[in-house]
Amino acid sequence: MPGVHEFDLIYLGNVHPYPFYLHKVKGFKVQTQANMESLRRAFADTSRRTVVLVGLDYCGRKQIDQLLERLPQSSSVTLIVVAQTFESTCYKVTLERSDLVLVREKEADSIQSILDRWANGERIYSRKKERIPVKTPVMVKKSALNIHSPAGSSILALAEGRMRDFSASGACLDIPALALAPKEFLNVIYMSQDGKWVSVECQLRWVQKTEEGRALVGVQFLAVSA
Repeated sequence: MPGVHEFDLIYLGNVHPYPFYLHKVKGFKVQTQANMESLRRAFADTSRRTVVLVGLDYCGRKQIDQLLERLPQSSSVTLIVVAQTFESTCYKVTLERSDLVLVREKEADSIQSILDRWANGERIYSRKKERIPVKTPVMVKKSALNIHSPAGSSILALAEGRMRDFSASGACLDIPALALAPKEFLNVIYMSQDGKWVSVECQLRWVQKTEEGRALVGVQFLAVSA
């Protein structure tokens, strides 16, 4: 993780103290700006990579467009919106804008992980589907679809771990550290709620090392077979 206060995080709003998901943020200098005018003045005084975080109850496409129009057009600025509910059309914007991340408030405890990956230069993908916390065993292996495999369809690596959360489109896995890179293809085998093993082809979206020397990995489901 980057050094202390290497990046700026600006919370846009009048809420004091900070929302619960910012209480333990590390590696960022956190400050509050009450409105867009004071935010513009803050940007005039810094050239550092910056995250602007906005907390809302409901976020519609109109609010997203207004925020993006008023923020500096710079590759060093990323907007994160945390809301209880998002209008479905908001997610279409994230497909075109790598500088926009949408986070449901009930999943806001993942903010530190999102900030760490942003600080490391990774693209952050917004989750359209709600994630459900789970604790189920998984097995992960390099997929036969892996274009980097010098051995064709042979298994390159196999690891056992646990699934931490799950949705219709993907999951977060806790596994031993492997040589993995975003966009690689994996085969994940997990135990369903009815006790059956399910095999699913996935694409790796992100990898984050833990303090215990393990890895948290985010995968997107591609094809499922029982």
